[in-house]
Amino acid sequence: MASPLGNGQLRLRVAPLHEDPAVQREIVGIFSFFEDIPETPFLEELPWDWRSWPQYRDSMVRHCRVTTNYAAFVGHIAIRLAVMGMDAWVAPPRRPKSNACANCSTRRCAPAPSAFLQT
Repeated sequence: MASPLGNGQLRLRVAPLHEDPAVQREIVGIFSFFEDIPETPFLEELPWDWRSWPQYRDSMVRHCRVTTNYAAFVGHIAIRLAVMGMDAWVAPPRRPKSNACANCSTRRCAPAPSAFLQT
């Protein structure tokens, strides 16, 4: 029997991902701060070849060896940053436009295998 692996904690994820390099750098900084992961491996070792969660999943399949029963959370912080960019830190959390975009982003994740929304 194979044990499943669930990846996720503290709403921190790297997908979905905003196209702005400053926002990508923000994600790296968040991981570095909360998880005590140095920034250099993030910046030098990750391919950063995705924007959506399904693209991230495909990138993992291409670049990593994972268990057959792998699942990952789709974090709220990643969705807010992907939708709103750096405005995610200053905008009210319930702007109608941001909620609509976040819902669209969430719907793109929902049908993807191994995606769970963590709020």
